[in-house]
Amino acid sequence: MISSDNTTSTITDVPISYNLSESASKDLKIFSTSIDKVTINVSGKRVIIDSLSVSDVTASVDLFSINKPVTGTYPVVVKNNSNMSFDIESIEPENITIMIDREATKTVNIVSNFSYNPEGYYVENNLPQTVEITGPETLINKVKSAYVTGKVNSPDASTVTNTYSLRLFDSEDPNSAGAQEISTEYITMSFSSVDVSFRFMKIDENVPFTIKYTPSNIKLNSFYYAVSPSTISVAGPEEL
Repeated sequence: MISSDNTTSTITDVPISYNLSESASKDLKIFSTSIDKVTINVSGKRVIIDSLSVSDVTASVDLFSINKPVTGTYPVVVKNNSNMSFDIESIEPENITIMIDREATKTVNIVSNFSYNPEGYYVENNLPQTVEITGPETLINKVKSAYVTGKVNSPDASTVTNTYSLRLFDSEDPNSAGAQEISTEYITMSFSSVDVSFRFMKIDENVPFTIKYTPSNIKLNSFYYAVSPSTISVAGPEEL
């Protein structure tokens, strides 16, 4: 005969499962949860309580009634998953906040704002024009542009490469009044940072147009013609 007194114990790190309906699972996705695991306080005969482990209980959230995007708070339900007798005293935490949405993908333009040192050069760069973003449809619909900004220093005006992170905004002009940055916590991008090479080129703003005659022995007096514009701006490597 074995006699056992009553006792209490705690089972930690019990994973939570989520129950979406089959039809909802085809269209909706869980993008975030406030917690992934719960702590369960149990009581019963010591001989039973001392032998319990995570596998003897289950924690779940019933989302079967969800059929559209929503962010809400739902109760965690814990059940005895064993053939032993014990009581579930409490769950910590008792509720969980979940974001459920459709997954969406779209391409947005990359807007840049670079300042250069030294000034007075035409600077060419290889920054991509667009980036693809994927995430909750509610957030993706808000994104209007990706933004890259920074200072570019090249004391000898030679080619320089810098790395920049992309930031997402709800405006096509991230510098406009009221433009708000959008968190990328639940959004993935085809690339979140980019290596940009900057090529500094000398500018000559007054390169004149001339007329080349064929044959060369025939020339027209400048009184009879006009060239407009008479000069153009040219940018290129300083040695050229």
